[in-house]
Amino acid sequence: MADFKVTPVQASNLENMTRGQAQRILWQRQRVGRITSSVCHDGKTLKESTNPTRLLDKLMKRVIVQP
Repeated sequence: MADFKVTPVQASNLENMTRGQAQRILWQRQRVGRITSSVCHDGKTLKESTNPTRLLDKLMKRVIVQP
């Protein structure tokens, strides 16, 4: 990793290419089941009173249908 360097131009290009990716269905599908930093944080800060199924639903991107 010590040799990994990104120039300002590369950083700008990467930012421009990934802007809006959260709204893209392919990006969403690729993240299903991945333990991202936000999911890790949610797991670490989960309160005893919180239903752990909600965290699993978030991880698996399951949609909860309300009756």
